[in-house]
Amino acid sequence: MKRAADERGVALLAVLTIILALLPLAAAVAMQTQLDGLMQRNLRGGSEAFYAAEAGLAHALSEIGPRADFAELLDGPDGRHATADDGQFPFVSPPSAEFAQSVIGYEVWVAHGPADTLRVNSRGRGHHDAVREVEALIRPANAPFTPAALYAEADDVTVELGEALLVSGIPEGSSGVERAIAGLAVSSAAAATQLRGQLAASPQVVGAGGLPSVTDTSLLGLESYTDALRSRLDAVVVTTPSGTPLGTEASPQLTIINGAFRVDAPVDGFGILVVRGDIEIGSSLHYRGLVVSGGKVTSTQTSDLRIDGALWMRGDGSAQLNPRGTGYVRYDPAALARIDSKIGGALLHRPVITGWREVT
Repeated sequence: MKRAADERGVALLAVLTIILALLPLAAAVAMQTQLDGLMQRNLRGGSEAFYAAEAGLAHALSEIGPRADFAELLDGPDGRHATADDGQFPFVSPPSAEFAQSVIGYEVWVAHGPADTLRVNSRGRGHHDAVREVEALIRPANAPFTPAALYAEADDVTVELGEALLVSGIPEGSSGVERAIAGLAVSSAAAATQLRGQLAASPQVVGAGGLPSVTDTSLLGLESYTDALRSRLDAVVVTTPSGTPLGTEASPQLTIINGAFRVDAPVDGFGILVVRGDIEIGSSLHYRGLVVSGGKVTSTQTSDLRIDGALWMRGDGSAQLNPRGTGYVRYDPAALARIDSKIGGALLHRPVITGWREVT
């Protein structure tokens, strides 16, 4: 009996020894499992926050769009300088539905960057209080922007070209299509589809892509753009153009016509021409640069319309181009670049990212 008891004691001692030996291993396994869980949780939260920050940056870039002045973004959502929201990005559209959760989201701030750049900081949030921040430097592209030789901003667009009139997104003398842009761009996809069908048999609209060169594009916001041009100190308000040119290549001019513009005698010019109403051409209008019309553009069969640069049209619900005479609307990057160098900050530029980094 004593021997059996001794054996049981030895077995118990062996079991206790094994248990004591396994306790550190079990503790290590439990600790490692806990650490793995914490690492996975932190990794998930950090990834959520990083991608939320990237989404915020992409959202901001999509809303910056082509513009003449990036500095106005610094005034915040209220659009007023020296107020509490200065530096907060003035989003127009809300975040997408993927950011409906209050835990995951982003805030975007803007400030002056080095060398005339705009600094955009996007801070993203994830689960478990995770925060990540990315920063980008934005500057205007070197070349002025136009979506097409002819751009119409309206839900309903009517284009009726006379047989002797061309709309071309290919610069004159260009040997290839690498510099070509669209011949015609409209702000409505439905209108673009309709115009492609309407102009399918006509070679009068040429440019990038197939024939006819018609595409849809995002809104430029011509109403606010023309309001900004009208408020510039270098704007020249003209009531009735006389025989004097509306600007020259040596001295481009920002011309504002507050109302309809009827061309009964030959008119020449170089620069930016903003017409708040309709343009009616009964004689000849030869212009190099950007023409912005707030209404219809029509001409008689004996007229001659020549625009080297771009023509932008805005309509309240509808826009109409109905030139019956001779001539063309042709994209001219050299003319636009010349104007951009002489009338600084007047033409639109695309935003370009010059630098990116992860801050946290």
